[in-house]
This record gives sequence, C-alpha cells and structure tokens, in this order.
Amino acid sequence: MTEHRQKTIGILERLATQAAARELPKPPALLDAHRQKLANNTYQVLVVGEAKRGKSTFVNALIGRELLPTDVDVATCQVFRVRRAEQPAFRLRFEDESAQDITVEELTRYGSQRVADTEELPRPDHVIRWIEADVPVAFLPLGMSILDTPGLGSLYAAHAQITQRFVPQADAVIFVLDSERPIIEPEVQFLDSLLGVTPHVLFIQTKIDRYREDAWRAVQARNEAVLRERFADRLAEAHVWPISSTNLLKAGETGDQDYLEVSLHRELAAALNSFLFRAAGWARAADALALAEQYHGTGRQVLAGRLTALSEESKQKRAELQQTAHHRRQQFQAEWGETGQSRRKLLEEVQRISDLGRQAMRQTLVPGGTIELAQRQRIAAVASIDAANELGQSLASDTVAAATAAWQNISGDATRSCTALLAPFLAAADAAQFVAQDGTQSIAVGQSLSFSDDWWMRLKTVRMEQFTAVWLGGLVTTLFPPALPFAVAGVLLTMISGWRSGGKVQVDRAKQQLSQHMAEVLQKVRSHFFDVDYSAKRGSLVDEYFGALAAAMKEQIQTLTEQKLREAQDEIERLSRTAELDDQQRRARVQDAQQQLAEWDGLGRSIQQAIMELKALDPSRAPVAAAA
Repeated sequence: MTEHRQKTIGILERLATQAAARELPKPPALLDAHRQKLANNTYQVLVVGEAKRGKSTFVNALIGRELLPTDVDVATCQVFRVRRAEQPAFRLRFEDESAQDITVEELTRYGSQRVADTEELPRPDHVIRWIEADVPVAFLPLGMSILDTPGLGSLYAAHAQITQRFVPQADAVIFVLDSERPIIEPEVQFLDSLLGVTPHVLFIQTKIDRYREDAWRAVQARNEAVLRERFADRLAEAHVWPISSTNLLKAGETGDQDYLEVSLHRELAAALNSFLFRAAGWARAADALALAEQYHGTGRQVLAGRLTALSEESKQKRAELQQTAHHRRQQFQAEWGETGQSRRKLLEEVQRISDLGRQAMRQTLVPGGTIELAQRQRIAAVASIDAANELGQSLASDTVAAATAAWQNISGDATRSCTALLAPFLAAADAAQFVAQDGTQSIAVGQSLSFSDDWWMRLKTVRMEQFTAVWLGGLVTTLFPPALPFAVAGVLLTMISGWRSGGKVQVDRAKQQLSQHMAEVLQKVRSHFFDVDYSAKRGSLVDEYFGALAAAMKEQIQTLTEQKLREAQDEIERLSRTAELDDQQRRARVQDAQQQLAEWDGLGRSIQQAIMELKALDPSRAPVAAAA
C-alpha cells in the first residue's frame, strides 16, 4: 500500500501545483487534508468491549509494561489515549482543548475519578475528554495510537454513549472479547449500534493463557459463528483473533521470545496491519482520489472553455462568449446574491429544518415523550424489590444515554439535511465560472471510466456528504465537533445520581419512587438542553446549536458566492484580454492553452490509473485470511 499511498500524495500535490499555475478555482481544503493524512500515515484505533474483558491489559501488553490502571471501578473510568513517543509524557485533555500535565503515578487517580457531585454543570475546562499517555511502546504498530475506552455493561449505559462519541474520530475499532464465554447479547446489541457508525471492526479474544486450547478455541468458534449469523451482511471480516495479553506483557518486560510466541501476537500483528490497511489506508486513498477526480473535472471545464474562447476566429462569436459569461455571472448573482430568490428559499428551508429539530428534541423530552414512555414501561415491569434496586442503579444513566443518543440523531440529521440542500447552489457556483460549454471537451476525464459494476460511483456517492461539508468551511467537523453540547453523559449524572430504594419492602412503593426519580432526571435533562442562561446572555443549548447551524449556512453561502463571483469576473476579464489579441498572439495563446489542457488531461489519466489500481486492491473483495 506504501506505493499507492505515495502515488496518491504525488497526484494531490501535482493537482494543487497545476491548478495554481493555471489560475484555476481554488481546490477544496479537504484535498490538502487528505494529502496531510496520507503523508502522516498515522491511525487512531478505538478499543471497546464489556467490562473485565481485559481491554486495558491488552493495551498495556501492546505498550510492553503495566501502565494503564486495570483494577478500578468501571463506573468511573476515563478514556486513555496512548501514542508512541521517545520520552514519556502524561496529561489531562479537557473539553476546551486545554491540558494539564500529570505524573505517571496519577494515571490511576484520574483514570478512576468521577467529576465531583455538584449542583451546577462543570465548565469545559473541568471536564476531562481523555487522559493522554505518550510513551515508548514495544508492540504497538508504527503510526498507530490507541484510545482505551471505559468498560461497558448493563449498569453503565452512559459509557456506551461516551464510547460512541469517539467512534467517528477513529480510523478503526478493536472489539475485545475474552475466552471465558462466547459473546453475550449486550455485546451483540452494542456491536449492532457500533456498526451503525463504522463497518471497520477487528475482533480479538483475550485470556487464552487461562484456558485449555480446546476450550478457548471452542469459544472462538462460537464467537465467529454468532458474528456471521447476526452480522454477515455488515461485517467485512468476522474472524476473531486469539491473544494472551499476559504472555505478551511478559515478553515486553523480560524480552523472552517464548512468551511472544505463545501470546500469538505475531498472528495478531499481521492481522492488525492488514486491518489498518483495509479500514484506513485504502479508504484514505479512495477518498482522496474520488475528490481529486471530481475537482479535476471542474478544472477541465474551465480550461476547455478558455481554449474554446481563444480558438474562436469570429469577433462576433467572441463577443457572444463575453455576453454569455456576463449573463451567467449576473444570473448566479441574481439567484444566489444577498437578495436572490434561490438563496432565500434555501435559507428558509434551513430554518424549517432547524425548527423541526428543536421540536423533535422537545417532543422527545417532554412528559409523555418517547424517553419517558420507554422508562415507564421498564418501571411497570418491575416485579420485586431486587429488580427495583437493579433498575434504580441504572435508571439515571439509561435516561441520560437515551437523551444523548436522541440529541446526536436529531442534530446529526439536521446538519446532514442542511448540507444536502447545497447541491444546486454548488452546481450553480461552478457553472458561473465556465466561459464556454463545449459538449465533448467539458466532460470530466473520470466520466470515461467504464467499470463492470457501480463500485466507484457508490464510493463517490457515499463521500458526497463529506465533500459538501467541506464547501461549508468544515461545518460538520469544526463548528460542531463530536463533542456535542451534551459532551460527556457522565457530567449530567453527577447532578442526578443519588436515588436509592434502600430497604423498601413494597414493590408498588418502590415503583412509585422509581417513577418520581425518573421524572426528576428528565426535568434536569430538559433543563440542560432548553434552559436559557440569562446571566450569560446565552440561549439554550438547543437554540444555540440550531441558530449556529443557520448562521453557518448563511455565512458560508455568502463567502462562497463572493469567491465564485470573483472567479467568474476573472474569467470575464480574461475574455476581454483575449478579444484584444491579434491573430499571431491568439495562435500563440491557443498553443499554450492546448498544452495546458494536454498536461491537465495527463494528470486526469494518472488519477484514472490510480483509481483502477486501487479498485484492484479493494479490500472488500479480498478479505484477510484467518490464521490457523
């Protein structure tokens, strides 16, 4: 893959250089972001799984020493990010991006520390996003960093939301099972939700050193059978890789290669490197080439239009071209300028989507809403004091988790709906700068691809949302990062914990207490999302989100409109200068334009060739072979 990665980097660099030399419209910022990611060749991998499956022990084994805490209260764990570094460094990273250096001895303290109980929500500079550990590592693959997440479990539903918050930031996910028993239903349910975010999941099975080989292999076989039965159409690879973290850790501490051998790390390392290629390396190159092809087609239309204008011998035709260029610019300005009808209709639709989002979130949280109804059904099913106690332990976290999930879905759907509205605007913006339309010459090189299936078009369709978001100035990834207004579910839990059924002996009384507790939780959740902070002169979190969404759409449409109008004016002025050329000057310019177009087409063929080579490496067509 190294050769293809370097080739893709070279294509992106040539594309940017040639575009600048030819004074073409500025490439989207995402192209350079892709180039930087490909050049850095680093990967962030999320480690998830049920509590007590050996996740942190596995990460410690990759590091080569006992570093992360492995015996702390699961309900209070933090996320740890481990990166390769020559010199150790440890720090807390807060939600406002600030950091605080800590010592290695403080890892356990902060790793098991909950935010203190408080009547107020902590400030972002008090909420820990994750704990960073930059350390020398023994077995962590080059360029790979690890995010070790809190253990999951039926009593800690909010941890699933914390974990899922980091999934979009990860290039891949490692799902940890163990050799004690096959995958259980809560793990299956969590995997189901995880696959709604990413299909890139690698499964490992820890603790093979604690059981006979026939026993752990039976568990491995059952795990793989369940994965195939439940997720055959959603998983690229259902193989489960066995590992002994204990023996791998001993190998790192002693240097004894026998421990390395019995840990089965070599097989896992090969699988992990292959997995990273499939999940991140290949996908990065595919993303970059899809966008490069799209931008190349736009640039070719501009160059072909310039050549058409230069080649026109008739003064009348040249005047008509200028008139057409003026008309296109004026039409774009009339439709999408500050008073344009198309802009007004688009922003009205944005406002409608925002209003629906506010309404949907309010309906979710109101008394009698979907969350309350779901929790009341659980309360109604309580048949004993033990069941009431068990539900009381998780009711607050489950309610917070449900509210967080609802907010993620509602706000995400609204943002995606708004970005989808931009398609006609972007098409009009591109058309405004084309000085001529030549039926054959203005076809993008990439459109000549004739695959036997719809592989590349499907990829381009999937990536269109990301491409559109880039034209919005990074709306999705910068204005509204994965740290949503309800950044850490555990923050709210500090406000609403404390209910206990104690020694209640009557089930009905316990159910009444549960209902009252649930109502108090929902009220505080509603306050968190909808209360206005008059002292700070700020609206509610929901209003601020949707207000910012509408403002971002308006601002970026204005910015891009101004940019495209400038580019269209530049082409009009180029036409005016062309009209003043004499025949000899025009012939010289025609040759230069032909040369530019030929070189641009050569670059297009390089993109096309790279796409075909990448298609041949499509990992979905060549799954990793399972080790014996």
